[in-house]
Order: sequence, then C-alpha cells, then structure tokens
Amino acid sequence: MKNFAAIAALVMAVTITGCVSAPQNAPQTSNIGYPSTGTMAGQIPNMGSAAGMGGNVLGRSPMSTQAPSLINILVQQLGITPQQATGGAGSIFSMAQQSMSPNKFSLIGNAVPGMSKYLAAAPSMGASNSGGGGLLGAAAGVLGGGSSLGNMAMLANSFQSLGLSSSMMGQFIPIILQYVQTQGGSSTMGLLQGALMP
Repeated sequence: MKNFAAIAALVMAVTITGCVSAPQNAPQTSNIGYPSTGTMAGQIPNMGSAAGMGGNVLGRSPMSTQAPSLINILVQQLGITPQQATGGAGSIFSMAQQSMSPNKFSLIGNAVPGMSKYLAAAPSMGASNSGGGGLLGAAAGVLGGGSSLGNMAMLANSFQSLGLSSSMMGQFIPIILQYVQTQGGSSTMGLLQGALMP
C-alpha cells in the first residue's frame, strides 16, 4: 500500500509539472482557441501600428491627443471647482477685454475655445455701491476701473464673490497665459500679458 501511495504521488507530481510547463514548451494542441504567448506578443506591434494608421487617417500624428481644456487644467492644478475655474478665468479675460481694443481682444478670443462661456461666467467686475463688495469693492470704487490698481481691485472683488481668495489671482494668471500661448502662440499670449500686467 505504501508503494502504491508513493507511485500515485509521483504520477500526480509528474502530471502537475507536465501541465504547468506544457504551454510554455510545447506547441498548443487543444482546440480551445487561445493564442499562444508568442502569437499574442507578435500582435502587439501590429496593434500599435493600427493605432498609428488611425491617427494618420484622422489627420493627426499618432501620438497627438486633444489638449485638455483650460477648465480641466485650472481644476487639476489649483484644486478648485469647475464653476470657480470658469468664473475666475472669465474674470481675468473680462478684465483684459476692458483694457484692450476689440481687434486685439478678438485675437485672444479666437485662440481660446469657448471664450463667450468664460465671459458669461465672470461675476460683475463693477464696484458694488450696495456694500456687497466689502473692502475690495470699496477699493475698486475709489481707485476706479481703468487704472491697473483699480482693475486688480475689481478682479480681486470678482474672485472673492466666487469664494476664491485674491491670492488665487496670482495662480490663475500664469496658467491662463501658458494656455493662451499653447493655443495661440507667444504673440497672442503677449497681448494678454500686456493687458493684465501693464
């Protein structure tokens, strides 16, 4: 009986070892239809070239992807809500629009997809006489729109109404300038920078 148990254990060990190693060393003989690892590895480059062909058919390079929106960039980098990102960007673009000629601002508007959405989301940048604007609103009223300090005070008031601190303006502006440069080139970015920081 001991010999039978030892032989049975040996047969089981050989069978299990053979089952484990057979797919790696032996050609596939079953009709299950699973590809061998070699076949699968051979298909991976073909899948990449198919993706590349799809990119070329669409007129894009294989590695290009759609650029993230300005809202997504602001939300990810600053940890704010999409509404705050849209309103804050809109406030900055609105301030630039007030200090630029329509022709120059149209260059920025053409470079930034959805500019009308940003401008519509911007809180009113006018100084509040009803006391709702607080200290920043009063400062904007005293300094007046048109001066760079007055514009910055109105922008800070606008940010405050979005639930953002005025210090966030300094974080928004570089991101927006970088985005405009990516979308419209350095000359378009220079127009916006000149309007925001005269």
